[in-house]
Amino acid sequence: MDCVTFPDAPLIAGESRLHTDMKPYFLSIFLTIFLFSAHSKESLLQTLSTEEKCVLSSFFKTLLVDSEGGFVLLGEKPMCVEGVFSEENIIVSLGNKLHKKSIYLKKGYQIWEKFNTNEKNQNIFLRMSDVYSDQWKEIALINKKHFLRVVEENLPLFQYVLGPNTTPETLFDQYMQTKVSIGKLLKEDRVLIGMILGFGTQNALMGSRLEIIEEQQASQQSLGFSSLEEEHLKLKKEAKLSTTFSQAKIPLFLAFDNNETEPLIASYAKTSEKIEKLLTSENFLAEVLTYFFEEERTYE
Repeated sequence: MDCVTFPDAPLIAGESRLHTDMKPYFLSIFLTIFLFSAHSKESLLQTLSTEEKCVLSSFFKTLLVDSEGGFVLLGEKPMCVEGVFSEENIIVSLGNKLHKKSIYLKKGYQIWEKFNTNEKNQNIFLRMSDVYSDQWKEIALINKKHFLRVVEENLPLFQYVLGPNTTPETLFDQYMQTKVSIGKLLKEDRVLIGMILGFGTQNALMGSRLEIIEEQQASQQSLGFSSLEEEHLKLKKEAKLSTTFSQAKIPLFLAFDNNETEPLIASYAKTSEKIEKLLTSENFLAEVLTYFFEEERTYE
């Protein structure tokens, strides 16, 4: 099903600075750890009308082409988010690319929500939440396995900010059961948000520190620096856009020369190839739906 084409759109739009200005974003799963439930997918495809299939196909292609959803769906990115206009404010951007993108996402999600496929045994989830401004809502695509993994690997940091009783499971359940945005759930902590968006721990820490200094919110320099100016210059010199590390189309974020960046970039570059292949599939919608109806066997 190919209802809408995007001839001039880049594969990746980027997710930088979600936690500071709540600009639109959106949208990473290993195939080997799941068991596909054919009955559920086929039932949904049979239930959908031709028009609904067309809208859903355009919805998912928008997530893969104009956002970073492919890295959630096909790779190791824990989640991505994309802003859509609320109904009463959509006229402010009438006719431009952002308006069209918002329409594709909003209409597609309305169809998706009607069938309510978010079940506990799934690994890929879609949800919409409210954000601070009445102009926006937030659509999120979540890879539960990698969401839990990132929280588990960095649990002391999450507990420091959110409380000592925080666990990967309770955090995921709270997010899925409420209408709050991921930023609000994580108390607007830049480091936690960066990690949950798949930037890596060290990159999230250093990128957050750079932003805090540049926004003049830092009161003193870090250990090992004689001044904030010295620290700022070093961080700014070392900071690079993730896209400069690879020729592949990968998620956009601030990256630094550390032991996590190279394997992270390599993983995203490998996933990028899978995304390109999926986008050219003659059975695009059916293949995308497969990921939503796979049952998670184990969480390691």
